Amino acid sequence: MTLAGIAHLARYAFAGAIVLAAVLLLHKSLRGMRQKMRWALHPVHGFFLIESDVLDRTQARAQKLYHTTIIGSSRIADIRRKERGVRKNHAMIYLFNGVWYLRPLESGADIWLNGKPVDKDTKLTHSDSIGLGTARFDFIDDRLFGSPILAKPASSEESPFAILLTLALLFSGGVLLFFLLRGPYAPLRPALMISFGGFVFLSLLWRLILPHVIPGFDRILYQTMHLLAVIGLILQARLTFVGRVLPEVTDKVAYNARIDQLARSFYVQAGALLLGLLILPLVIAIARRGRLLEKLAYAGIVLTPLFYAATYVLGGGLETHGARLWIHLPFGVTLQLTEFAKILFVLVLAYVFKNRPTAKQQWLFALWALFNFGLMFMLPDLGSIMILLPVTLIVFAVMTSEFLKTFLLLVGGSALALVAYRLFPYVQRRIFGWMSLWDEINDQNRQIVYGLQAVARGGLFGVGVGNGAPGGIPLAASDMVFSVLAEEFGMLVGLSVVVLFIVIWLRGASSAVIARDGFSSSFLFGAASIFFMEAIIVIGGTTGLIPLTGVTLPFIAQGGSSILAKVIMMGLLLGVQTRTEADAYEKVQVPEPQPLGGIT
Repeated sequence: MTLAGIAHLARYAFAGAIVLAAVLLLHKSLRGMRQKMRWALHPVHGFFLIESDVLDRTQARAQKLYHTTIIGSSRIADIRRKERGVRKNHAMIYLFNGVWYLRPLESGADIWLNGKPVDKDTKLTHSDSIGLGTARFDFIDDRLFGSPILAKPASSEESPFAILLTLALLFSGGVLLFFLLRGPYAPLRPALMISFGGFVFLSLLWRLILPHVIPGFDRILYQTMHLLAVIGLILQARLTFVGRVLPEVTDKVAYNARIDQLARSFYVQAGALLLGLLILPLVIAIARRGRLLEKLAYAGIVLTPLFYAATYVLGGGLETHGARLWIHLPFGVTLQLTEFAKILFVLVLAYVFKNRPTAKQQWLFALWALFNFGLMFMLPDLGSIMILLPVTLIVFAVMTSEFLKTFLLLVGGSALALVAYRLFPYVQRRIFGWMSLWDEINDQNRQIVYGLQAVARGGLFGVGVGNGAPGGIPLAASDMVFSVLAEEFGMLVGLSVVVLFIVIWLRGASSAVIARDGFSSSFLFGAASIFFMEAIIVIGGTTGLIPLTGVTLPFIAQGGSSILAKVIMMGLLLGVQTRTEADAYEKVQVPEPQPLGGIT
């Protein structure tokens, strides 16, 4: 039997392994989310308010505290006071960087702390007295009296069967690729096996070590990243070496140069993945300890626009692709700073929306974001706008509950899209290609049409690794990689990839609802939404549901900067997830229990 026949038969095993692993991970994620949603109903432990009334001191009761607690007359307020003079959203008590703060939410809202008026964020300490209307609230730090902090629910157990399926997929895919590398590519077999072996070693090493040294490590999320990276590694090796058309052997210089170019392309991809895995524990440790992320948000305010500006000045790219996003470095290496700018953008977003920001803070962030979006327009990097704008709206809606304003911002984002269409011929070509997709084949939609034909050829189970025809699809390894995936692995695997990105969002969102500080909560929502939005935009553009944007599919598409940035983002997500409730608070010295009546 030929290798093509073996690959054709192996497609059923590949599809079965990926689909079953995705279903198992989704089941674990849904069960874990239900558990965390129940736990999220618990208030903060170790802190509470004692509420009394100045008109009736005998009426006193304890009020629960959450990491963001609104006091006001509104029905959605966590502590509701309906007397005259109390605004709908009068004041807020929130936790940030281990410290509790008191903030007036509306201008003219009278609020007192220990007899003094408060007009800005003010730190709270044990026994502070807060005056609001006729109510008095005493802030109690119950840790001083030995009150225990409730531990988070343990992260869901891993799925051992999903791990075995992933390893079997990688092993069988590696063996198949080993034999498919024939002719001029045969000398590259050892390098291919070393890349696969290094990935297996690092991924399994961290899977064995990290859960034991980092309490609460999310094994399901790590397994999901592992499976996506395996699919990407197999697919990129196939696209790089199998079925490539080489120059005539008589032209030795061009012949050898082309082989070296292809080999270097795969080494960059595999090297970025291995580098990301190598530094993954460090990234997790930074996100988990020391609150360095909160401090990096200040740097992100400056570095985010600086990265876009540097890309505009130093970047280069093919005019046919529309964008100039790659900075060329020595030795043929390219760097895409815009991928790392997304991480910084999410950090700033999380910092601003760590609690309900004031109107002034919202306007300042809006101006900063518009400045960055303007730089993205100039590149143009419209794919980043299509990702970061929805992510911003998601975090804004969740952290402020201002849904009317969210709708107005969504309308404003649509206006930005209209401006982009009017100003940039590149956008006009993409829109025209999308609108004429079912009428004719032209230079603007040819890429999508060929991609859809590849999806149709693949059917449910695909044609087998190496049996497809990606050579006719422009940018098959990057922008259109989902079409190649659907052709060679099948639509069942394509749908499973969508499920895996849903799993990532579920794990991030479920951790966000139980986070005990606003920064962690908003960052988890933002980072998880980045992965999900990128996947939806890529797959939607590839299948003709939305205009093609040029965004890459995380962990699967070609791109060294992209995959390194995504592994770093995943490391930050994994690290912030493991922050415990006890670590969320400023440390205090809890007094030792005293003996009672001389008896210890």
